[in-house]
Amino acid sequence: MKVRTCGSALLVGTLLVLSAPAPGAQATYTKDIQVSVTGSAVAGTTAAFSVKIANPSSNYKTVGSADITPPFELVSPAGQGNTVKLRNLSIKPGKSLTVAITAAVPCAYSGWAKWDIDVKESKGFYGSELPTSGDPKTPVTGQCGLAFGTPPSDAAVGAVLTGNPFDPTGPPLTVAIVDGSGAPPPASPSP
Repeated sequence: MKVRTCGSALLVGTLLVLSAPAPGAQATYTKDIQVSVTGSAVAGTTAAFSVKIANPSSNYKTVGSADITPPFELVSPAGQGNTVKLRNLSIKPGKSLTVAITAAVPCAYSGWAKWDIDVKESKGFYGSELPTSGDPKTPVTGQCGLAFGTPPSDAAVGAVLTGNPFDPTGPPLTVAIVDGSGAPPPASPSP
């Protein structure tokens, strides 16, 4: 390594080459797209959620497309499979987009449910994927199950169970499906 002096300045060419990126290398991209989900989920119900995609003002890229896959069965808007495919977004730095999504939360779900949100720079979803940050999760509360409308009462061995004790002619037992809040779920439309 040659060291030359120019007046009082010391020039070290090798150090400058080491600190510069290698030819053809790109700088590391660290301006993450912020993704978030709001809304509450109760097992056995249909719930409304808001998904926000925010492009920070310090970013230099434009969000062109996004795929949002909820952890529950998608009700609205209509998607392909269980995914909402957003195209030609053009979310510029400093701007955001909020999408309203309705999904059916199954009875068997409990705990935290993670959403899958993929964001890309190109307008067709074939371009480079943009890094995201945030915690797109939804807590699921409650449990679905069965509840007696008319519970069983005492009966003699081998006798018919009814709602009245030791009365085989009493009111019949009734059972209902209930959602996580203990209420009957809304009726499903007939196919």
